[in-house]
Amino acid sequence: MTYDKILKEVAKKYNTNPFEVHQEIKKVIDIGFEDPDPVIHARWMQISPNGKKPTPEELLFYIANECKLNVKIS
Repeated sequence: MTYDKILKEVAKKYNTNPFEVHQEIKKVIDIGFEDPDPVIHARWMQISPNGKKPTPEELLFYIANECKLNVKIS
């Protein structure tokens, strides 16, 4: 499934549009990435080891890969 298709599906489910979904993901990244909590910061460094904020696409790709790993482990 492509990023655009995911945005469309989420937008449809929550009665909004793909642009708004993308913007909300960006807000979550901005808030989470700046969190001073060391545990949260460490998790973001797993998501983006280069220390830069991930794009919404990169975040969803990471989450999808984590889900696949968890399914294989279970």
